[in-house]
Amino acid sequence: MSTKNIVNPQFCDVYYNKVIRYEMVADAPWSGPQRNAHRRDGLPGAPRLLRPNAKEGTGNVADLTPPNDPGHWTEILANDWRVRISELNNLAIKSLTTQVAVHGLTPMEFDLLRVCDALDRECTATELVRFLPVDPARISRLVNTLVDAGLLIRRRTLEDRRIVMLRLSEKGRDLTSRIMEDITQYNAGLIEGIGPDELQVFLQVTSRIIANLEALAEPE
Repeated sequence: MSTKNIVNPQFCDVYYNKVIRYEMVADAPWSGPQRNAHRRDGLPGAPRLLRPNAKEGTGNVADLTPPNDPGHWTEILANDWRVRISELNNLAIKSLTTQVAVHGLTPMEFDLLRVCDALDRECTATELVRFLPVDPARISRLVNTLVDAGLLIRRRTLEDRRIVMLRLSEKGRDLTSRIMEDITQYNAGLIEGIGPDELQVFLQVTSRIIANLEALAEPE
């Protein structure tokens, strides 16, 4: 299979503009006049980078404009691990969005239902915030939508009417189970032809990357 069939050329163009171009620009020892020359002479959406110590008007620039060949960046970026991870994430989100949309849900609504199903008990909105990457206000809106759809049941405790408990309705539990079965079958197709050893290496590498990201995110 050719690389062009593996990596989406449009994705590569976006990645070029959002990441590579700015990494190259960020590494350049620009002075104020050089930055101004870049803004004045560079093409919109495809700026040019002055070489180190270049003077204005000398034409001593490194052109960062992508080649006209649409497959150029596709071939180069296919071997960039960041592209592979980003595209894998994008495709996974797109796939989940498609699968849950059939049932009138968004990915975040389904994630909330899945958390409630995994807890297998009543919970509060505050607990859900710990499991989902959204703020309490967003959780409240998601809960309202799912309650209105009959997928969640909400009740106030007798001890404290301010406390609201949530649990899946039978309809919500059935729907969550059916979607999970569809996702399990889909995921089995994703790893078809990939051996256990290859999966183990993938898990080890991605685990290290995640650990490094978490370490970098920690305040010094």
